[in-house]
Amino acid sequence: MKFFRLRKAQVPLPSDPATGAAALIAIIALVLVFYILALPSEVRDPLLNISHGNGTGTTGGTGGNQPARNALILLRESPGDIDFTERLDYEHDISPFHLYLTVNSQELARINPFTIEKGSFDEVKKNTTFSIPDLANTKNTLLSFETPTHEGILTVKFNGFLIYQNQVTSATPEPIALDPAILEDDNTLEFSVSGVGSAFWKKNIYSFKNVRIIGDVADTSRQESKNVFFITAAEKNNLEAADIKFYPDCVPSKAGRLDVLLNNRLIFSGVPDCGLLNKREFAPAAVLEGENRLVFRTQQGSYLV
Repeated sequence: MKFFRLRKAQVPLPSDPATGAAALIAIIALVLVFYILALPSEVRDPLLNISHGNGTGTTGGTGGNQPARNALILLRESPGDIDFTERLDYEHDISPFHLYLTVNSQELARINPFTIEKGSFDEVKKNTTFSIPDLANTKNTLLSFETPTHEGILTVKFNGFLIYQNQVTSATPEPIALDPAILEDDNTLEFSVSGVGSAFWKKNIYSFKNVRIIGDVADTSRQESKNVFFITAAEKNNLEAADIKFYPDCVPSKAGRLDVLLNNRLIFSGVPDCGLLNKREFAPAAVLEGENRLVFRTQQGSYLV
């Protein structure tokens, strides 16, 4: 930074400095007195703080009996709010946190053992219901069962749709996938077996045990981190620009979209750069005086932020 100093003009001084200075001051004072006396009274009186109220002139100051009649206002301006701030930049740190999604295979429902059969003169079917506790976060739903007795063609309907019709040849058949497009919060299953045809003296029988509904359920409780920080009135009033910086420790091939919300306003959305400092500017209007809520949310991957 450079500083510039102005030089004063050189004026020749009398041979006796003290005498010359006194004479100069006296001349200036005399000129000012004559100048003021020559001014019109309406201009001269305010300068001398003279009031003519009640015919008595008074001088201003603490000793006057009456205030000046006409006050001369040189400047009237409203500069607005003035706040004292010690710094130009403020940072609010958030403690590190971990975001991740866990998916576990769970037993969603279990059905008691039962038997179905069909003969020439009678038929026994099985209708049962089950519920999915967290449908939105449940995937890969399967129907699993064991059939110690399996004679005839087995038919299984799920929510009214045919999902299996075949001869079971093993006591532990492969699980049957339940179509997610027809999966609901409350569901129905119907089991039936084919007839015996001309062998009217026989019955086709299926016995079932360990009938279970299994699915992969995502635990979303750690997919979101809620944080709080506070902004003073001085910070808010003088805020001109705002940005967020965060360092995500993650695996790029497994990273998913990361959403960042400030006071329910989306300020970042995308796949961040793993292992690098991420910076994103946002509108200062998103920042509130007092309490501010900052939320990080992901749908896939694991992050240490």
